[in-house]
Amino acid sequence: MSSTRREALGAAVAGATGLLAAPAVAPAAAPTAPATIVAARSVTVRRGVAIAASRDGRTLVVAHDRRRTIALIGRGGRADRLVDVGGQPVEVAVSPDGRRIAVSTAAWDQPGLVMVDPVAARTLRRADVGPAPGAATFTTGRRARLVVVGGEQEGTLHVLDADGTAVLARHELGLVPRGLAVTADGRAAWVALAAQDEVVRIDLRSGRLTRRLATPPRPERLALAPDGRRLLLTHAGPDADRVSEIDLRRGTVRRLPAGPLPAAVGYTRRGRRLAVVGGAGQVVVLGPRPRRRAVGGAPRGLAVVGERAFTVDHLTGAVHRVTA
Repeated sequence: MSSTRREALGAAVAGATGLLAAPAVAPAAAPTAPATIVAARSVTVRRGVAIAASRDGRTLVVAHDRRRTIALIGRGGRADRLVDVGGQPVEVAVSPDGRRIAVSTAAWDQPGLVMVDPVAARTLRRADVGPAPGAATFTTGRRARLVVVGGEQEGTLHVLDADGTAVLARHELGLVPRGLAVTADGRAAWVALAAQDEVVRIDLRSGRLTRRLATPPRPERLALAPDGRRLLLTHAGPDADRVSEIDLRRGTVRRLPAGPLPAAVGYTRRGRRLAVVGGAGQVVVLGPRPRRRAVGGAPRGLAVVGERAFTVDHLTGAVHRVTA
């Protein structure tokens, strides 16, 4: 029985006992006037679950938790327009030129990949990229491609054209792919395999896994340094308070203290290491003496543009900007 029901029952029993003990001639209690209930103003909160930015920072996109919408964020930091993507958004990515947005939608709500036109604020098409699609990103260069991982136990990587009109290749990865980062030349990608405690490098043309590196348990979010020599990783688990940095030349792993529940990682253009710490409401510039930028709330996701970073509050949907 809930505490509320126990209190209500206790009050009822106490009232009945009092009536039995009262004299027979006791007057009846005067009727109580009904309480006046004033309705509070209804506030719609769109909780942030992921954020992405174009290379020039002019296009910001936020995916909403428990909704089927994404928000297109203007220069003033407000949500200019909402786009219904027809399913629960999981991850978002913006093409380098800012003319296309890719949205993966959840396994439990219309799984797939949705392409959005940010100028017209409308969906263009939906592509089938297998069950449980997750992280998505665009490659750069003349022949840009769109890369998506997912599938959980049937871990896969799909390569599509930049408009999302055609699936060009499907490659098997491993168990439970999570974080994704493509190399600067667009020929390969690094993927975190959460159920195998490792990161793998995959050739995007052949689908061949060219490298495997062991990691601490349950790797999640992943970022590749601008020089291609290091990887940053978050790890799942309620006690996670560190991120891992892998030296790709040596294959060594360093554990860097960040704070409770790191939710995302990234590198600035100059190679500074960033971590979003959801349990402390901070964006941390990692180093021998970490610099902490308080943003409050429960930040989720990270979009890095040059030396600037953007994150979104999972509780309020507010977008925060910090300078590394």
